[in-house]
Amino acid sequence: SGLSKNDATVVRVVERYLEESSKAAQASPGQLLIHYAPRIPAYMVSLGVCEDFRDIGQVVPSEKLKQTIVLDFAKQLKVLSDKVGFYRNLAPTGDSKRAAYALFDALRWAEDCVPENGQVWIFDPKVMNDRDDELFLALQDRVVRASSGRSAVVYFKPDSGPIFVSAR
Repeated sequence: SGLSKNDATVVRVVERYLEESSKAAQASPGQLLIHYAPRIPAYMVSLGVCEDFRDIGQVVPSEKLKQTIVLDFAKQLKVLSDKVGFYRNLAPTGDSKRAAYALFDALRWAEDCVPENGQVWIFDPKVMNDRDDELFLALQDRVVRASSGRSAVVYFKPDSGPIFVSAR
């Protein structure tokens, strides 16, 4: 017949701690940095400017570029569209809401497009540090989680030549 106001309530607090490497189910897996990461390596990428291409990073072989997917925002990485295997602009006009909704669908698409040794280059939202709307900040959080916090700078000569990547 239920509890009355005068009944005592007993609460038992249980705390669980899991090692970060634990395979056990977790109460809030969305809090993990890698929760949204695709099964292929993903990096936050920005474009670098460099006149001297010596010692700035590793040359990306053309075969690897064919297995690279660029997920762009507001055309920041558009110059890479004809240099990689796949290119998708999440929000050409810079609409944070559209990009936030499209990111994970695009990551799943990326997993289907390239083999296990492929990679995803996602625009680095930190480059657009003048944006502070809530949806852009949510998008930034999702990009960081999808890339597991890994970032790189891409260098190349627009007219021709190899593409270099330097991890940050």
